[in-house]
Amino acid sequence: MPSLKTLVALSCFIILCACTGPEKKAGLPELIVGNWLIAYPKHTLKTPHQQEVYGRYQDSLVNLFGLKLISFDANGAFKDMDSAMTMTGKWALKRDSSLRISGGGNGFNPFIATVRRIARGRMQLVQYLPLEDERIKVTWYLEKIDEDHAGFPLFDSAMNGWRRKPVAQETVSDLKKRLASMLSFYGAYFATISGKANYFSPTRVHLPFEYYAHGLGMSTSIKTSFRELFYNEADANTAYELLETTISSLSKQYPSGKTYTEEYGAFLKLMADKISK
Repeated sequence: MPSLKTLVALSCFIILCACTGPEKKAGLPELIVGNWLIAYPKHTLKTPHQQEVYGRYQDSLVNLFGLKLISFDANGAFKDMDSAMTMTGKWALKRDSSLRISGGGNGFNPFIATVRRIARGRMQLVQYLPLEDERIKVTWYLEKIDEDHAGFPLFDSAMNGWRRKPVAQETVSDLKKRLASMLSFYGAYFATISGKANYFSPTRVHLPFEYYAHGLGMSTSIKTSFRELFYNEADANTAYELLETTISSLSKQYPSGKTYTEEYGAFLKLMADKISK
């Protein structure tokens, strides 16, 4: 039978090993903290009526949430990067694994879903949406954007400065800087979503562009979300003309890539470099 001294020594050894062994597995809130891309949704439709109802809302839901950049801070702050310069919401995880977001902008005030799974930088959020007379199950698949990810700078306030509406009319030089910042941001955004989803939502991008297979061109009119980024209509019109001139000058340099979004990203980077000169 081991002596008391031996048992005490063994106990100390076990405690020491426990303290210096593998780190304690992070809890669910710790796993949620960080930056995420909402990659795509998957719906579960059990009846023809559910298919009919969901079909009326599907495009709106995907445009509202799909391919969004969102951020969960450890202090409970939440940001939808589309409105990061104007508002900060709050998030909390309840005991039943329900994730609740409030004050986070369009679609996130409130947003309630159940965390089904978080593993290997991926998260699944399940919602039961009350659409008309149905409760339809939608699972959102999210991809984490860590510090070593090419898309990580998209969450930096410095890269989102173009979202702040100017307080005075800008010079052409100022407008070029603002446009170069926008083009750089969306170039990185397209590079980030490339390969993450099999769709792309033009409403997610505020630039006045039309997107084609192996090509990109100007919209016939200035979209409202683009116009609202400038001090007045005159500046928005000048910015539009600057983009139009830049696209025309690079028309023969459109890149080739594995996906359309990869090509868009590379071309916007070319535009950012060109308009900065």
